[in-house]
Amino acid sequence: MSEVTESDAAQMGSESEVRRAVTFPRTEAPPGRVFDMLLVGSVITVTGLALRLFIPGLYFWGDNADSFIPLWHRFGQDLRQGQWLTMDPSGWSGGNYAAEAAYGIFNPVTLLSGVVISFLQDLSWGAALIMVEFLALLGIAVYCLAVSYGSARGPAVAVAVAVPFGGFTYFYGANNWASGLMALTWVIFFWWATHRSSQGLRGPLLPFVFGALAITTGNPYAIFGILAVLMAVGLEMLVFRQWKDFLYLFLLGLSLGAVVLLVFLPLMESSAVLGRQPIAGAENSGYLRPELGDLLAMSLPGYQPHFAAWTGIRDYVPSTYLAWFIVPFLPWLHLGIVKARWRSLVSLLVFQAGYLLLVVAPSDLWLFRWPLRTIEYLYVGVAVLFALTISGGLATSHRRVRIAATSVILAFGLYYSWAETPEHLSFHLLVSSVLVALTGLGLVAYWKLGLRGLMSVLLLGTLVISAIAAPRYFWGNQKLGLAVDIKQAHDLTSVEDKSAALHGNVLIQSTLKAENSEDAIASGEIISANIAAAARVNSLGRYTGIGFAAFNGSLCLDYRGSTACPVAVTALFSDVGGGFDGTMADALQVESVVVQKGYHNADFLSTIPEDWELTAEDDYRYVLHRKVQLEKHGTVSVSTNGMDISTIASGPHHEAFRSEAASDGSVLLARMAWPGYRATVDGRSVPVNLSSGGLVKLDIPAGSHSVVVDYRSPGLTRGLAAVGSAFAAVVLFQILYLLRRWPYGRRK
Repeated sequence: MSEVTESDAAQMGSESEVRRAVTFPRTEAPPGRVFDMLLVGSVITVTGLALRLFIPGLYFWGDNADSFIPLWHRFGQDLRQGQWLTMDPSGWSGGNYAAEAAYGIFNPVTLLSGVVISFLQDLSWGAALIMVEFLALLGIAVYCLAVSYGSARGPAVAVAVAVPFGGFTYFYGANNWASGLMALTWVIFFWWATHRSSQGLRGPLLPFVFGALAITTGNPYAIFGILAVLMAVGLEMLVFRQWKDFLYLFLLGLSLGAVVLLVFLPLMESSAVLGRQPIAGAENSGYLRPELGDLLAMSLPGYQPHFAAWTGIRDYVPSTYLAWFIVPFLPWLHLGIVKARWRSLVSLLVFQAGYLLLVVAPSDLWLFRWPLRTIEYLYVGVAVLFALTISGGLATSHRRVRIAATSVILAFGLYYSWAETPEHLSFHLLVSSVLVALTGLGLVAYWKLGLRGLMSVLLLGTLVISAIAAPRYFWGNQKLGLAVDIKQAHDLTSVEDKSAALHGNVLIQSTLKAENSEDAIASGEIISANIAAAARVNSLGRYTGIGFAAFNGSLCLDYRGSTACPVAVTALFSDVGGGFDGTMADALQVESVVVQKGYHNADFLSTIPEDWELTAEDDYRYVLHRKVQLEKHGTVSVSTNGMDISTIASGPHHEAFRSEAASDGSVLLARMAWPGYRATVDGRSVPVNLSSGGLVKLDIPAGSHSVVVDYRSPGLTRGLAAVGSAFAAVVLFQILYLLRRWPYGRRK
């Protein structure tokens, strides 16, 4: 390691200050780390749950409410019944979980969390449990990472508690995009484990496990994070000339590539039928794209950055906020310590530089949208660097100059926040007063009690700021517009009671845009998005991040499963066409229809077919049922030429039946024609075709035949084989490491 030069010492202050500031990175974690991790986890858990107690609906908004939480609840129900599906045909365009990738069906922690919340009937509290769980895990990961780079325990604890309550991580990750928070958490654990391995303190198994947990969240930004860590740590190895270690780091990356195949091959293999296609190159609309000036607000919990967000010209939450103490205490840091330690910080600095470029990247880049999503990765590095530089204490020379600099920073922060939203002056004054008080208290605590006193104030300040910001910026308190996000139903008991009369497959014609939509959906009378999955209602409309172009187009369904136009029922009752006997309702085996009041054709009630009837009406909906119960033959729904069908067996991934017909004909199955279906007639393979509405279509010759249809997620077998081989190789290297501390040599 390089020593601190005399010029560095002159910049940092007195000789005693240098001795306090310069503590070289430890090769072993400091004593007390278990207590620290328990402290970090406990503080975050108690704070996160306390905020939920006082803010109803916290953590249950946007994609959390529409997509992740209700579906994980359903996964938990299924697992408790001994069922794990990569594709659920009753989920329709939102039921291909393997192709969706984003739901973590290969992630054991995600699935276990789903089992836990499946015992709850309140999805809002289920969301709170999972989100607070991962906020606490993230805090522990940040603590471990900070300590591994040489931070003292107190600063590591302070930043570990602050990062989970940062603007983007808390309001977007924990309150809207759950998979993003999960991905960040496991990537930081992977970073820590990989960095420790590069020092000879861990074998390859732990980095592989954390890397696999990150990838199996299904969030593509986890792959970005893992690649960034591998590149950053790899470059640090080259600086230290760890040639053999670099080779095995490369092999670790290849092993994790096998996990990528497992998670994303089903998506790529299904791309031909998807409704959402990636952008071929790069585009920049400015949407959720921060600029460098927005990063100046990383210590301003009241600043709403100025870029296109949702329906406004600025964000609704302080998404570029990190921690209240980072910028105000910059004048007091021994910045020379970074120069003194630069060789041991190569991976940290490279990671920072890479993510700085991603934060200001174009708004759309292939599968990756909205660069704001990468800011939390950048901020983890900033927090670790801050913890490292403050570990030796604050500078004590030129005290008046430093106080003046901090005062200017705080004053400018007030002005900067006010200039963006001058209508919120009173709130900005409140926040600024709290920041001034906390900063002053922190300085006094350091002068009187030392570093431990300062860290206590930093920790206290994080909790105070969180208590102020959470109710102010909770998504449920924002006026986003009906077309963006609205309050979702959370009481499953109520939803199940109000949907008790809905049997079989159900079409729900609804919208988020009507004046009565919020009340209708929150009440549970209009079931929206994946709430249907948790309530076990076989709605044709589910939330989907990928869609099925032919199916969604035929019924005018949007990605939430709502009907984008008020004529879905008209399409449902139209003829299938193509020579098939029956309507689309018959082909889809629909037995119940719900129509939101005010969202239908003017003559809707007069156009109900004769074999359907209005069975219920309330404040928000009409409910229709068939007059005569539908005769089912498994999922075989309609046929041509009067073909007779008799069911042999029917399951989620298997259908077997016999057909009899005087001439060649075709059948439709009430199943989405996802890639992965295979069919045989009397043991001979036949093509599985796609109907105009996206259903499975089979052509069957005349006569009596035995037909079998099976489904297997495309790419799944190859992915499992690749992961099995990779895991075996990693275990072998881990055994060699334990036996001979090879291939990872301890850094000299």
